[in-house]
Amino acid sequence: MNEKVFRIGSPDGLALPLQQAYAEALAGGRAFRLVLPALSYVPFHVSLGSIGGEAIDLTVEGEGEKPVTLQGVSMSLCGRNVTMTNLSLRGTRTPASALTVQVMDSFEGRGLGFIGISRHDAMSNEPIVQVSALGPRDRNASAALRDCWFLGNEGEGFTAVLSTPRTGRAFIQRLLIERCAFLGNRTDAGIDPWFTRTLEIDGVFVLENDVDAWLRLRSPLVNVSLSDSVLSSTGELVEFLSGPDVARADFPPIATNRCRLLSAAAVSPEGFSGTGNSYCPAVSGFDWRDAIALTECPPDREELEALFLK
Repeated sequence: MNEKVFRIGSPDGLALPLQQAYAEALAGGRAFRLVLPALSYVPFHVSLGSIGGEAIDLTVEGEGEKPVTLQGVSMSLCGRNVTMTNLSLRGTRTPASALTVQVMDSFEGRGLGFIGISRHDAMSNEPIVQVSALGPRDRNASAALRDCWFLGNEGEGFTAVLSTPRTGRAFIQRLLIERCAFLGNRTDAGIDPWFTRTLEIDGVFVLENDVDAWLRLRSPLVNVSLSDSVLSSTGELVEFLSGPDVARADFPPIATNRCRLLSAAAVSPEGFSGTGNSYCPAVSGFDWRDAIALTECPPDREELEALFLK
């Protein structure tokens, strides 16, 4: 068998027993799978892999049909290919990111929840969730988040809900965000695709009142497409950051198709291209806690629209 499977038997298993099991897999060059059953977890930081060490394939999954809640838990994962499924990080208080993923080849997150997380260091610029590529310039990684939800997270200093910072010479070549929900976050930005070449957003539901800009673009090298999504923000839907080296005209329009764009300010038409879009005022006065009842399973956009866009 080329994969070592380690199932947590008690919350204490996240400490030394987990590290011993991972070290055994690493020494044998085997893939490692961490299975987390529904237990009463205590606040803890799980760290698997290191930038300078050997990289193996890594899977972290919740056991059972419903997402397993990890109350107060944060994670740092580093590997060749990293997969996370069926988990919900809730109520974590941390000065750094609640989830840090670094990969050589790929990352896939499915059925993940990030709810009520507080990143509380005002001197830090780390996001709630960060995904980055490792390795040389010619080895660029891919990342995908599917059926994930980001509810009521907040951060001090400059904080994004999701960011792709640079940790080496490689880039995230393609970042896919599919059927995800962003509601009630209190951060500077929603998505900050810093070192990403292509960002594809499909079937996403966004409802934000306290985010300065839901999508913040710092580089004109990021090709962005939006499709079949509902985006509402009382801040800016998209912010193009220009400066001494980058002019606003350097940013290509965002390919936007079959989307509902709801904004407190008029949407600038030169920032978008595409067909089948509608433009409306932003939704305000909602309580994101109303969506908690829907987070026992991956978010359903029709349910969210029925709840908030009455």
